[in-house]
Amino acid sequence: MIHQPSAESGGCMAGRASFSAGSIRSSAQFSDHGLPHPRWESATLSGMVSDAVTRVRLHVAPCTQIIPFWHIDTPAGTAAEIRLRAAPEAGAGFSPWVSLARWSSAEPGVSTTLPDQHVHGLRTDADTVTVETTELGGSARVVDLEVRAVPVAEVPVAEANPAAASGAETITVHWIDALTGPAAPPRSEITASAPGGRDIDHRLPAISQHACGTLEGYAQADSWCSPTALTMVMEWLTGTRAGADIAGADVADRPANEDAPARVQPAILGVWDTEFAGAGNWAFNVAWANTCGFDARLDSLDSLREAEELLATGEVLIASVTFTTEQLPEAGYPTNGHLLIISGVTAEGDVRVHDPGRAIADGVRTVYPREAFEKAWLSAEGSGGLVYRIRNR
Repeated sequence: MIHQPSAESGGCMAGRASFSAGSIRSSAQFSDHGLPHPRWESATLSGMVSDAVTRVRLHVAPCTQIIPFWHIDTPAGTAAEIRLRAAPEAGAGFSPWVSLARWSSAEPGVSTTLPDQHVHGLRTDADTVTVETTELGGSARVVDLEVRAVPVAEVPVAEANPAAASGAETITVHWIDALTGPAAPPRSEITASAPGGRDIDHRLPAISQHACGTLEGYAQADSWCSPTALTMVMEWLTGTRAGADIAGADVADRPANEDAPARVQPAILGVWDTEFAGAGNWAFNVAWANTCGFDARLDSLDSLREAEELLATGEVLIASVTFTTEQLPEAGYPTNGHLLIISGVTAEGDVRVHDPGRAIADGVRTVYPREAFEKAWLSAEGSGGLVYRIRNR
């Protein structure tokens, strides 16, 4: 079930199922710089879609949670419908298809999830599909993903069919993939990982989501954490700020909230989930980053120690966290679902973050205690270690 954040939460959509850290697998598009764990292991699909259906089959470790994500470009007037079905093993019967989302890379206000669907064996909740193991006959081991082109005017998406898509133009499916895994452990079972001893400090531009102005019809700044974090990372990667090219070394040192509305609002429009009236849809955020020319994926990490290895290579991570004021008093606010950037670690092992939920830009760059942060991030109450990984293509 999705819970909309309270006005003081500083968060995004929350309450979604979380993953068991380290159990997630998706496509082999990224190199992980020699890290000892496998990543990005499943198949991907590519091609052009018009009236016909395009599918990919993923053979995965037993899972109860599935989040598809993709790089799909659509022309104006046409959306990509994302559907999914699952089976407990090869050769076993599949669940019925569920339509998870309609995605448009070209038109704000079109992309939407289809929540609260329940077919035999599967239940949808925004960007996440939960496997009902009793109905399906066990955890899912085979996942079929399907993409079709549908006209934007066609509603509801769940009733879309190939014949109805005859008016749709061709869309480009660069790839589609999915995170799969079991549910994460509770906070009480999360223990702090041992720090690696590095002092890493990636300085990104600092933007508070509360400085991003107003955008009629797109909620309020309290729900804009994800596109704000996304904007900070993309500006850092490109050295581009508010449409002007600047030296990458200088991007973190300019006035913190300079032109914040103009910089963040395109991302808000690009990732907006119409059904939930929010900007925190994990799949839509990476899809939009891919549309903007980056290489973006969802992943789930085991611990901050694993994140340190990626930070040491020059990568930063957008993490999904949940905490109360008592659990992370350093933040200064509670949240039932929030996205922020892991941008480094101290030599003692605490976490350097760029937190868009801070009230003013001067507080965006800050440090949170290691153990408290890992509980907020890795637990079932958090996201099971979910991150956006965004790189220059």
